[in-house]
Amino acid sequence: MRYLRTAYLVPALIFCGAALSSCSMTSNIPSAASPTDFQSLQRPHGDSAATHAYSRELSGALLYVLNQHDVTFYSYPKGKLLGTIKNKDFYLADGACVDKKGNVYVANYGTDQLFEYAHGGTTLLRTLKPPVGATGCAVNWATGDLAVAGNAGLNVYKNARGTPSIYRNSAFEAYYYCSYDNKGDLFVDGYSQPGSGHTILARLPQGGQTLQMVDLKQTIQWPGEVQWVGKHLTVEDDGGVSESNGAIYEFSIAGSHAHETDVIALNKSGIMHQSWIEGNVVLVPAICWPKSCYGSSVLFYQYPDGGNSFRKIAKDVRGPLGLVVSPSQT
Repeated sequence: MRYLRTAYLVPALIFCGAALSSCSMTSNIPSAASPTDFQSLQRPHGDSAATHAYSRELSGALLYVLNQHDVTFYSYPKGKLLGTIKNKDFYLADGACVDKKGNVYVANYGTDQLFEYAHGGTTLLRTLKPPVGATGCAVNWATGDLAVAGNAGLNVYKNARGTPSIYRNSAFEAYYYCSYDNKGDLFVDGYSQPGSGHTILARLPQGGQTLQMVDLKQTIQWPGEVQWVGKHLTVEDDGGVSESNGAIYEFSIAGSHAHETDVIALNKSGIMHQSWIEGNVVLVPAICWPKSCYGSSVLFYQYPDGGNSFRKIAKDVRGPLGLVVSPSQT
């Protein structure tokens, strides 16, 4: 039910004074010794050399940050602000995913729509209205299939076109985030039916027609991002290991069982929705954390070490709920 997600969001946004959940291609980036705010790069005017430099930045890896009412994108890993995507319908944009061409899909939870934008572009390419909502999404780079998790089920568009197939399992009350693994199996997390009240996980095998439950054997307070990384499935806990510390659980999958292999604690991450693992870094959209509110930012943590953040981006980050990295197109 939608009220679950909304009830979770509103207190956090009020507390923080905020203005008003995928196939992974990873790369290694260097770490930093101390937290650093990145500076923005303004779009150049009339300077040929600067224009060419800007174009090169746009074709490189980009970090997209979902700010609920707009989307800002930055060079990655440098963190220079390159542009802002405006859309009158942006409201509680909660999850994002990227296809093989670098196109970015934004799951707009507030209107249950999915918006597609080209890598580095600000013009809307396409709008999808998934029949059972839009919270998180994932693209199978091998087949081009697009999966969209929503409150009432899991939508799968063959080749990202046409009418989606819809998959459900009666154990779910709501579906949040999803990811394809390296074999084409699709995983989705969500919240269980009232009475049990916990995070659950299911798998749709490649070519299968039944959404099968996966036993986590781990209590996760609130379902966050699901991402296949290397040989493991990671599941984010929005609530985390304590009041102010988020966490990402790493699992090896064997049939209907998930075996926990690691827990990545993210100190002072606060409330998270869709984090993203890129190479040896975990990127976290941070609104604030309880008892103190240090403003909205994107926090950088070492992966798989976790611990304290070592960098942050704060420029034009406003109450972020999700983020994703689109790989370089050069």
